[in-house]
Amino acid sequence: MHRFVPIFGAPLAAALLSPAAGAAVLPFWFLPLRPDPADDSHPRVSGQTVVWQRGIGSAAEIWLRDDHRILRLTQDGFADELPEVDGSLVVWQHDDGTDLEVMEFDGQTTSFVTDNTVDDSCPVAAGGFIGWRGTSPPYGRDFYLFPHAGGSQITGDADGADDECPRGSAGNFAWSKLDNGDRNVWAWFESLDDLYQITTSAVEQSSPAISGERVAYVEGTGSAADIRLFDLADGSDIALTADGSEDRNPQIQGNRVVWEHFDGTNWEIDEYVIGGGGTQQPVTNNSWNDHDPQVSGDTIVWVADEPGHSQIWVKWHGAAPQRLTNDPVDHRSPQIDGELIAFQSCASTCDIWLTPETPAAGLALAAVAALAALARRR
Repeated sequence: MHRFVPIFGAPLAAALLSPAAGAAVLPFWFLPLRPDPADDSHPRVSGQTVVWQRGIGSAAEIWLRDDHRILRLTQDGFADELPEVDGSLVVWQHDDGTDLEVMEFDGQTTSFVTDNTVDDSCPVAAGGFIGWRGTSPPYGRDFYLFPHAGGSQITGDADGADDECPRGSAGNFAWSKLDNGDRNVWAWFESLDDLYQITTSAVEQSSPAISGERVAYVEGTGSAADIRLFDLADGSDIALTADGSEDRNPQIQGNRVVWEHFDGTNWEIDEYVIGGGGTQQPVTNNSWNDHDPQVSGDTIVWVADEPGHSQIWVKWHGAAPQRLTNDPVDHRSPQIDGELIAFQSCASTCDIWLTPETPAAGLALAAVAALAALARRR
């Protein structure tokens, strides 16, 4: 069992993470509050908790920041990768030198969820459950779930069908299954305590995203690729787009779905508000590619490939889109939960940055240089 290792002593960490009353709060900050030569990647956010991967290969470790501490969750000389977080539960993929295993951090200690001789990969936490893609010879790749009274292996197709990496929300999970050349969308719903096959068509269905008991996914490929929405509550499965252009990478949270839409020239961000008129609406309309949208409530964040460098843009609470970054480095992989946004900022190496929503968001960029200088002096 690996114990967590704080990178700061408690007084210093508290001083950095909890400014004195009346002190100005910088709207951007590094994780772990100073840049370094290691690459940081794969940020994930849940409430005020942020997890990420530091380093690559055998040097890859998992780090966590919440509202009162910054922790290194692993330090084992093996590759720890692809962290996910839901509330206080963190999960990730661990290479033990022989195969891949699933590990968790419960808020106090780390432990193994799996410990066997086959690959268990790309875990996700949702509503107290952990779902992942496991290996079950001779069946191939299957969906596994913990805890589950009937055992952790949920699927087991005799024809070697491939269950792909799951997504999770509120105790529910969705994934694509590739079976005899057909790719369909499946789910496991806590309310049913059972599998549910959402699609059965020979047309390819892929890239499911889940929020509660709603699943958004892609049907078709190329210019025929459209976004569909399944809702377990009423069993409905409706098309959100039918525009003759490629739509891909849907994300869903609550009653809002966002995705990438090709307008014939470049990629834009579109949205659909469930119960809000029932039409596809543009979020962006410009001359560069916009991609990797994420949504939380009525706020959308994405990457814009502007001339020179990619920047992070945000649309707070339905307001007009605005730049979150505007500097000569590349930014990518945004994540959002509530008012907190995390993203990757890359020059010679990549660091994880955070920003909350602030009334003076336009002042955020001015604070970056001061923060960077402070971080380098430490």
